[in-house]
Amino acid sequence: RIVSSILKNAVGSDASDIHIEPTEKDLFVRFRVDGVLQKTLTLPKKIQAAVTSRIKILSNMKIDEQRLPQDGRFQIKGDRPVDFRVSTFPTVFGEKVVMRLLDKSQGILTLKQLGLTGRPLEVLEDGIHKAHGMTLVCGPTGSGKTTTLYAILDELNQVGVNIVTLEDPVEYQIPGIYQGQVRSDIGFTFASGLRTIVRQDPDIIMVGEIRDLETAGLAVQAALTGHIVLSTLHTNDAAGAIPRLVDMGVEPFLITSAINAIVAQRLARKICESCKEEVKIDPKTLDEIKKVIADLPEKEKDLILALSKRYVKKAVEDRYPLDLAYSKEMEALFQKYPEDADIGTLYAESIMNLHPWDLFEKDGQPKEWTEPILNTLEQILAKHPEHGGANHFYIHAVESSKTPEKGLTSAEVFDKDLVPNAGHLVHMPSHIYIRTGDYHKGTLSNIRAIAVDSAYVNACNAQGAYPLAYFPHNQHFMAATATLEGNSKWALYAADEVAKNANTQLMKAPEWGTLQHYYTIPFYVYVKFGKWDEILEMTNKVPELDYPQAMLHYARGMAFLGKGQIDKAKAELNSLGILAQNETLKEVTIWNINSVYDLVQIAEKTLRATLLAKEKDFTQSMALLKEAIAIEDDLNYNEPPDWFFSVRHYLGAVQLDAGLNKEAVNTYLKDLENLPKNGWALHGLTAAYAGLKDDVDRKAAEEKFKAAWATADVELTGSKIK
Repeated sequence: RIVSSILKNAVGSDASDIHIEPTEKDLFVRFRVDGVLQKTLTLPKKIQAAVTSRIKILSNMKIDEQRLPQDGRFQIKGDRPVDFRVSTFPTVFGEKVVMRLLDKSQGILTLKQLGLTGRPLEVLEDGIHKAHGMTLVCGPTGSGKTTTLYAILDELNQVGVNIVTLEDPVEYQIPGIYQGQVRSDIGFTFASGLRTIVRQDPDIIMVGEIRDLETAGLAVQAALTGHIVLSTLHTNDAAGAIPRLVDMGVEPFLITSAINAIVAQRLARKICESCKEEVKIDPKTLDEIKKVIADLPEKEKDLILALSKRYVKKAVEDRYPLDLAYSKEMEALFQKYPEDADIGTLYAESIMNLHPWDLFEKDGQPKEWTEPILNTLEQILAKHPEHGGANHFYIHAVESSKTPEKGLTSAEVFDKDLVPNAGHLVHMPSHIYIRTGDYHKGTLSNIRAIAVDSAYVNACNAQGAYPLAYFPHNQHFMAATATLEGNSKWALYAADEVAKNANTQLMKAPEWGTLQHYYTIPFYVYVKFGKWDEILEMTNKVPELDYPQAMLHYARGMAFLGKGQIDKAKAELNSLGILAQNETLKEVTIWNINSVYDLVQIAEKTLRATLLAKEKDFTQSMALLKEAIAIEDDLNYNEPPDWFFSVRHYLGAVQLDAGLNKEAVNTYLKDLENLPKNGWALHGLTAAYAGLKDDVDRKAAEEKFKAAWATADVELTGSKIK
């Protein structure tokens, strides 16, 4: 009854392990819960033998053997089936018993249910679906490696493949998979079993663990001879798997050829939402902190005091009062220390944080808080021209102004490798280049930034907002600048990459609507370059969210129009029109700057107008395009612009088709004010001047187009590809 009670309580506590530990006078029982051993029960020494014997009987062990370690297992079936893997170990105070629990009611989880998302999931999926090769799952004991292997097996389990496993022990029985149990006592080891498996004509082989050179060598050879091999290694990280195999004696060149993917994992403890407690600093520690602060220079004390105005013990919904108090403190500090560039930069940043992306009116006039930002940063840069923070914020401060060229010096500072290993700052020049028409330089900045951030994210296994938002922002921006310079190869590549990195699970959360926009970027870019067949082939697995679905219909509608399939285009337009009426799209925003609702309105009007132009109804087409332009012009500033690119390219093309050359000139000139030196508008402008028989302006526009299109890889026949 005591053993039954221990087992029942362990299951009820969601324990992963039970430790029954003999001491000189007592018998301790501890459960491992959430990775930590917790003392649960103290039993009298006199019942130690009875408890141990009962567990041995359940586990089919020899009850009279107390000198040697033994292994066994048993299962109980209460509310849910639970397997117990049992190990005994002789100590000076008797046998210690450890039982590992496996709750079989959960069944086999999918890779997504295990928490794999985004790029790690894509890399693993790519590795396991290759024709042959090895995938390794690494991590310390108890980190769930076998659980991940079962998830992979379940995904690969199909009628047309032969899957054979060799496990120690078999934890889950999977229909359609032939599972073998290692029996070291009779010489049936991982190595000997693997030799037999390869004669069973397997497509997929799972080896529970690679422990020695013989097993490793056989697994590598199987991976190189047409089999998919899955296994585990005891290393703390993915990078450690390679030297581990080399240390075993596997030739490095074979490892390179055989490995498809390596996954490292560990269990992480989560804070209980129901029982978490605030950690209070004990008085002694607090006194020590105060003593350290008291010994600091006056300037550092002042900075600590300023920072204390910015944060409070408990999070608040409205941060504005705190941020305002901090900004006032930083203003006072900059007045006190006017020669300190860091303090001045932090002061300027504090004002920018009070008014994010809100420094200029739509007509380009600075708002009342903008001048102090510009004056402060310009003062700092005059004395410290290579100050990283000041250059960074100055680019942001002027990029939405009517004079973005003021930021060119800061852009060039970053281009000269001021901070070569900070990907976001390597990318920053493109915020100016896209406004000054230096699109090719913007593309190059982002190519460098992508390389830097790729190295950082992969080497450091970066988590959180940076890989989710900042890293794909480089790809997003590259898609924009490459599109504007007419380089379809780079633009399409970058668009595909930003979509591939968009987390399709997280994008459902209201605060991560930007990820939905990242996902749709290929639709914009493929339409821009007229990749009609590719659009119709690539849109099979779009998330069931209204914004991506709307842009899918927009892209497909444009593709069908481009291929002359009017009825199919009308069907896509009808579907888009229904989604465009969905008011809830107003709640999905891109960094709280613009609503995707407005983008869907632009898409619907542009597609409808393009259809009308196809039917030669130029008047109605132009009216709709002007409505779309009004929405586009009213979007809040964002870089790159949230609508890819630009409705005026469509309006100008329709005006040319309607013989309205003068109106087309005005349209393209306005577009060039917004997107200087963009070849799409310059090509249309050249055609409009030609229609007006204006050879002087035509030649000037043509020369500008040739310069703008120097790095392009497409030939234009108009400002839009039909």
